[in-house]
Amino acid sequence: MSVTATTAASVPDHRAQFLSLLETGLSRAIARVLALEQGQTDRLCEYSPKELLRLVFDVFGDQEVLDRYDQARSHQQQLMKEVESAAHELSHTQAQLSDLSNRVNSYQQYQLRLKERERLATEVLPVMQWSEAREKLARVGVDALGRGDRDDLVDGGVEGALLGDGGLPAVRLRVALAAAGHRALSDDLAIRLADRFTTYREEEMFVFPGAHEAIDAFKALGIKLALVTNGAADMQRAKVERFALGHRFDHIQIEGEHGFGKPEERAYLHAMDALGVTASDTWMIGDNLEWEVVAPQRLGIYAVWMDVHGVGLPPGSTIKPDRIVRSLTELVPARHK
Repeated sequence: MSVTATTAASVPDHRAQFLSLLETGLSRAIARVLALEQGQTDRLCEYSPKELLRLVFDVFGDQEVLDRYDQARSHQQQLMKEVESAAHELSHTQAQLSDLSNRVNSYQQYQLRLKERERLATEVLPVMQWSEAREKLARVGVDALGRGDRDDLVDGGVEGALLGDGGLPAVRLRVALAAAGHRALSDDLAIRLADRFTTYREEEMFVFPGAHEAIDAFKALGIKLALVTNGAADMQRAKVERFALGHRFDHIQIEGEHGFGKPEERAYLHAMDALGVTASDTWMIGDNLEWEVVAPQRLGIYAVWMDVHGVGLPPGSTIKPDRIVRSLTELVPARHK
């Protein structure tokens, strides 16, 4: 009550009243509130929430809490800025990592392409050159080659040159490619290519479907059979054994074992003599037009051309086989199939 009376009384000095209140033992915050002049208390409504909170903390002595709150809030804001900056740096780093990853992939693809290019240059291109040479030799014949090389170009053109003995395959491969107009191969590449092709050819070789059955049917009919083939003795004899042909023929004649081969006349004459037959009683069956058609026909032998793939005679060819078949089974009489 005395405080109210004092507040309502007319005092000459607001500051003096504030000091007087302090002398009663009140805190400075409470004294400041009570010292407000009449009508100034309405100003409390004009304080912002923060100012009112600060005044309350002043009254109850909790200003230190407010200060720490301000510090914590300031620290939080600083942390948010740092987190935002870190997120930006992380995004930038991820973009750099993605770019580096793309570069690594590009480099790996580049290395793969280099290896593929090397493989194409050392393996595929020479084989393609060989294939082109084979096609060209098939078109122009082998007359341009020496007698020794021509003998080694057995059934299939350049394939025969790849299947000789010892160091000859590489030499004959170079001769064949040179004859077809291709640049010469190095010794190492020619040898590796010859060895690779020989292995590949041996692995992929097979007897055409129905061939064994057709040969057995001919034998059952009492037809005398001879196998006449060019090539090295060991290699060709190994094929005979591998494909179970030895017991199916009455006579097997390998160029490497006899010292002569197709298209020499004595190759055909020797085979007929071994069977005890004449040309008029003989059929020659094979896929080489020169060796199995032209040369035998000069001796009066009936020539059957095996067009396994059904490609037909070469354009402009004057060769006329007596018969064209795609399989030996076509020659077996229907009642014996």
